[in-house]
Amino acid sequence: MQDARENKQQGRILLTGFMLIIGVVAWYFGRHWYANWREEEAAGKAAIEAATDVALTELRFITPKEVLARLEREENMLLIDIRQKEDFNLEHVVDSLSIPVTTINSFSSLQGQLVIVITGSEIPNETLKVIHEFFTERRYTFAFLEGTLNEWKAAGGTTISTGDPTSIFDYSKVIFISPDQVSATAIELSDPLFLDVRSEEVFKKEHIPGAINIPLSDLERRRAEIPRGKSVFIYGENDYESYQGGVRLFDLNLFGARVIRGGFGAWKEKQLPTTTETR
Repeated sequence: MQDARENKQQGRILLTGFMLIIGVVAWYFGRHWYANWREEEAAGKAAIEAATDVALTELRFITPKEVLARLEREENMLLIDIRQKEDFNLEHVVDSLSIPVTTINSFSSLQGQLVIVITGSEIPNETLKVIHEFFTERRYTFAFLEGTLNEWKAAGGTTISTGDPTSIFDYSKVIFISPDQVSATAIELSDPLFLDVRSEEVFKKEHIPGAINIPLSDLERRRAEIPRGKSVFIYGENDYESYQGGVRLFDLNLFGARVIRGGFGAWKEKQLPTTTETR
């Protein structure tokens, strides 16, 4: 009986030792396999990154200062922004066109025109490479703008924003005036001009006497129609649209415009003079 117990105990010891040996061997080879796998994975990532870096060396980048200098010389250039439309609407380089990446195949450039491609940090390098190859095949003259919108502004470039009502920076761009104060202020100032940024359709129905109409979405494109040296009073349909118009005028370097608080709706509530377009 005693011998049977001793034999059983020795068997357990041998089994435990054998299992420990197997565990040590598995740990040893497993550790080396894992280390090799990690090295291979890291090498693969490095190869991908290296390939991407090499691809980007083929791309031509142009600095904001160089673009601004060319604009100053009035060279034939076209600035296209390939970010999403939503990002473009929030803020973009003045006079740039929104050509999202998803619609780039439909884009065409005029002969002799230098195309400046404005990108964003969210656009992967592989996409830039594809655009580079696409434009090269079409024999466009082009370059990618170096840096972000912040670097563009730091170099002296201008951007235009949609007018964020929660932005202290945007809010600081406008001068508000209540409808009741407009008449007296207009008399004090030289050459007052009322700018209506509502749609042409509602403008024709009724507007402030003497106002000119440039819809909010057209302000950037038609800013040359706003006479310089005028004291501008700007309004939209409501307070928000009026505010957006004031912010955009400021971004377009048309400073000092007064935003009629509450817009045309508040003007009507005060029963102030209005007129309709007669043709």
